[in-house]
Amino acid sequence: MPRCSPCELANVDCVVTGPSGSGNYNRQYVASLQAKVCALEKRENELKALARREKLRLGRISSDSVAEREASAVARKVKDSPSTVTSNVAIGEHGMHGMG
Repeated sequence: MPRCSPCELANVDCVVTGPSGSGNYNRQYVASLQAKVCALEKRENELKALARREKLRLGRISSDSVAEREASAVARKVKDSPSTVTSNVAIGEHGMHGMG
């Protein structure tokens, strides 16, 4: 890792002082931490994008389930309605015969 000019002139390791003088850290160590942070931020963004896609997919599945339930309910009504129509017609015809 290249050293800054003052460290190069003094022929010493180039270090970074921590916050509030909490310690000195080798520049190479700091650079490796920065690379890890970048990699983690990239992975976080990938996971967030995946979560958004999954949420959309699950939303579509949920919507499909609602649509399927509604379609089933309509199908049951249609299935039940011929017998209802038939019985209404039979009652109506019977009632008309009884009146005439």
